[in-house]
Amino acid sequence: MTVELRALNENDAEAFFEGLKLFSDMEPEWYSFAYRPGMSFTELLRIQDDEFHGRNLKPERVPHSMLYAFVDGKIVGRSSIRHKLNDHLMKLGGNIGYAVATPWRNKGIATEILKLSLKYCRDVLKLDRVLVTCDEDNLGSVKTILKNGGVLENKILNEGKQTHTNRYWIKL
Repeated sequence: MTVELRALNENDAEAFFEGLKLFSDMEPEWYSFAYRPGMSFTELLRIQDDEFHGRNLKPERVPHSMLYAFVDGKIVGRSSIRHKLNDHLMKLGGNIGYAVATPWRNKGIATEILKLSLKYCRDVLKLDRVLVTCDEDNLGSVKTILKNGGVLENKILNEGKQTHTNRYWIKL
């Protein structure tokens, strides 16, 4: 199975809305930070272009690339790649956040998304290392990060919770 990770283009509207259905069992942000019901696909593309170039960002946001994972023309996951880290992302969010649609989990998709995201960070963004975080009890994500060269720096207690977030650095 070949995974293609890339930004959306004007020909991806049908795939985007089909993918949205696959993510219906999750919070909408797991699929897209920008899309809102009723929004045109053209508007979504404009917002994603602005976010990539750092235009019209909300105060807590940083420039980022939203890339979607395609398998046989279908969107099965996504990766949000933050081009730089603010204080919050340095602590909890990291450079890369990824998600896989529930029906496509446990098939190696997350590992491939992270691998391709790391290549993007190295080749496009010219980063030399990235921070990737996950909840300590998310064993699938822990395995994915370790398979891609993650080195655990520390664990941070999540405010108001009894859980920790693992912080991993990956050299590119």
